[in-house]
Amino acid sequence: MSRWGPALGLSIVRLIPYRFAYAVGKLLARWVSRNPNAPMNQAIRANQAIVRDLPYDDPGLDQVVYEVMKMNARGFVDFFKAIAGGEKAVRKACVIDEPLKSKIESWVEEDRGLIIIGPHLLGFDIFMLYLGVLGYPIQAISYPDPKGSYFAQNTLRRRFGFNITPLSVQTLREGLRTLQRNEVVMTAVDRPGLGGEALKFFGREVVLPVGHARLAVKTNSRVVAGVPYLDEKGIYHGMGAAIFEPPNTGDEKRDAYEIAQRVLETFEIYIRKWPGNWLMFYPVWPEVIPSVEQ
Repeated sequence: MSRWGPALGLSIVRLIPYRFAYAVGKLLARWVSRNPNAPMNQAIRANQAIVRDLPYDDPGLDQVVYEVMKMNARGFVDFFKAIAGGEKAVRKACVIDEPLKSKIESWVEEDRGLIIIGPHLLGFDIFMLYLGVLGYPIQAISYPDPKGSYFAQNTLRRRFGFNITPLSVQTLREGLRTLQRNEVVMTAVDRPGLGGEALKFFGREVVLPVGHARLAVKTNSRVVAGVPYLDEKGIYHGMGAAIFEPPNTGDEKRDAYEIAQRVLETFEIYIRKWPGNWLMFYPVWPEVIPSVEQ
């Protein structure tokens, strides 16, 4: 998708009702998911195979790929609708569950930074928007060198007060200063290809980001594993799946590794609970995908 895709989507979704937008999303999801050799479809299939403990060639995964695409389309519709409707629409679309909301309200009054980490589950974007609506000073660490739709989505997020900073050494230094000012840093940590360290995720070793954990250790900031979910009424919720106090053994590298690993173990629970809502379109375990030679 080009950088104009989200802007165009915002204009279109503003004008059409939810039901019609969802129907169009389903049609697009069916069309896009038809090609089993498309790299994105292979990535979804491989990821879902691991999460569901199935072989890559299990025929049931054909439908799973479509279901993930369908949920992604719904997420886009809801995200664009919320942005188009402004603060009132965001507050209507999402809530933060108790006790997380009251804890955040008390934490931001303390002289400590706060790091909110999330997985790529359906609703994470709207969860972010809701936190922005609450007025907290948030630095969101995004993908490095954002292009196309990522660039446009970041532009839309800035409307809600986010300081969007693509991942880099300079960004992590800025994150250090943000936390030292007792503000909030927010990022997702389940996408591969961004460097980091070898961690265990669903029983397999994979290199995933650990910058958030290093920041927590260096600044003694709390870490919240935030998980979004969609209820039966179509309302998104943000929940605090776990809260971590950074260890202080004197070995910063070991302490950071421990936090990063515990966060992933927490996310495993909820990705297994809602596997079809895990919108990860990059192969976390590329070795699962059969090679062309095979």
